[in-house]
Amino acid sequence: MNKELSFSMSVDAPRLEPASSAATSGIDLSDPDLYAWGDPHRVWRRLREVAPVWFNAEAHGPGFWAVTAYAPAVQAGRPIPRAGACSR
Repeated sequence: MNKELSFSMSVDAPRLEPASSAATSGIDLSDPDLYAWGDPHRVWRRLREVAPVWFNAEAHGPGFWAVTAYAPAVQAGRPIPRAGACSR
């Protein structure tokens, strides 16, 4: 079962909400046939639209998170502020 999340930017912090599983059903980014015979550009475009932060479950592995859109990738790359840290 895939765990999909959609990303929503706000001034304070991003908000993650579940995306529709119907919108991403059948997507497997780890499937080599997607890249050999399928249309990976269409799949990645769809994920950017409906689930920019998406968990790709694997039948024989732990699965992985895919960050498919720019804004969530930038947010994920930022350091997390420590409690009690002050900005100068």
